[in-house]
Amino acid sequence: MIDHNLKKEIDQRVSELDKLLSADEAHIVAVYNHFRQLEGNTEKSDRSSLHATLGAHNSDFADVKHRAFSSVEEYIVTWLQGLERVYGDRKDLNTGNKTYIIFRLLLEDDKCQNYVLNFQRRTFYKNFEAYSRVKPKEQLETVWFGDNQNCWGLPIAPVLREGKYENDHSEIRRVSFHYWTLEHILSTGLINYSKKNILKFYDLSGVSGFFQRFPEQSHSPFEPVFLKKYFDYVSRSDNWMKEPLLIPEFRFGEDKYWHRWRTDFLILNSYTNTHVAIELSPKSTHKDWEREMKKRSDYLKKYNISIITFTDYELQSIGSCFERVIPYLQKPKNNKESISIILNRFKQN
Repeated sequence: MIDHNLKKEIDQRVSELDKLLSADEAHIVAVYNHFRQLEGNTEKSDRSSLHATLGAHNSDFADVKHRAFSSVEEYIVTWLQGLERVYGDRKDLNTGNKTYIIFRLLLEDDKCQNYVLNFQRRTFYKNFEAYSRVKPKEQLETVWFGDNQNCWGLPIAPVLREGKYENDHSEIRRVSFHYWTLEHILSTGLINYSKKNILKFYDLSGVSGFFQRFPEQSHSPFEPVFLKKYFDYVSRSDNWMKEPLLIPEFRFGEDKYWHRWRTDFLILNSYTNTHVAIELSPKSTHKDWEREMKKRSDYLKKYNISIITFTDYELQSIGSCFERVIPYLQKPKNNKESISIILNRFKQN
């Protein structure tokens, strides 16, 4: 859920954009009708028709159902890139005109261009929560990890119902933290599967101490070093609470006692919507390659999680292995394209 000050700011921006749109509305509707006539549409349209046209293709252009946007600029750049990508790919069967030509024509008129962009800005702010946050797959709303004797769950919006902790689905997209970060675990704690209670953490030291005990269960000589590298990395962060959590022993079968697979580590990056598992996989513990391939296929199909495997040779330098997974822990780099760059390309083509 966005905080009160941010909501107030968003509401103010929507109000300001409403005024900007209203000021030029009569001119834009007239130009819109003129362009429609050029396309062979003789019936006059009004403001509602214009707005229906401008908002009709957000899923096609920007994939708003699945993608999250960190800023209004990123959303508009993506929307314009989507228009650019599909423009002219097919033609209207009735008129023979290129599909989406009305958008191209509107963007070539200065006043109409401002109107289109301001309309999309308002769309972003009116749908701020939905457009800025990706809803996790249902199977990842609670992330279960650990072996059969020590099974833990990381929920998003835990609520106690009939003596059992589960997620409050109405709150999942409203929580204030980024999913699967250190701030997440500090906010919710972990579900203890055997005791059906919540274990809370209050600082980085508490989280670090808890997770660095996990390699004791696997008897791996590599996992303790890998985890230490992670917490050393986090401790150097300017804002460690926002860092994605490195989750050990992620279970394929969630909270089922008998589960088929476990991965050594899992990174769920809510900033990039990237899910990747890590296997520290010497031949001595992973001899059956056919079984390993089945494991990878199952994780990819069920959770959209791919698996990075480090072999015996690579494990000679755990530090180098960890350096290779750092990009999966980071936020995305800024989109180098801008609104003006894309609009200039439209003018040149």
